[in-house]
Amino acid sequence: MGRAVKAVAISLMGMAMLTGCSDTHDVGHRPGAEGVKEVPPVIGSAMAIGDGPRACSLMSANFQNHLVAKLRAKNCPDSIALAASTLSTSDKNWLSAMTVEDIKVTGSNATGRIAG
Repeated sequence: MGRAVKAVAISLMGMAMLTGCSDTHDVGHRPGAEGVKEVPPVIGSAMAIGDGPRACSLMSANFQNHLVAKLRAKNCPDSIALAASTLSTSDKNWLSAMTVEDIKVTGSNATGRIAG
């Protein structure tokens, strides 16, 4: 996996993942660590296929703005599509299988470590 991909993934886990809606239930809305565990594979898969609306729905507004500025994109979905276009197959596979371990939840904040 490329260093840039892991750096983006770590940033996303640390800064971006709050909550978002899926077709079946609200990703990340389960209480505690279970909710936190749901988000990485969903956001990683969305990033891997360039599904900007899905990935961006799981990011905080601050991180969306950071990503748009960093990639000089028009908006968050465009930044995800741009980033996805540069990913190798192994990067896409890694993002799609991304998980988080050692989750610690304190109030409405959570921290964890990206596995792998």
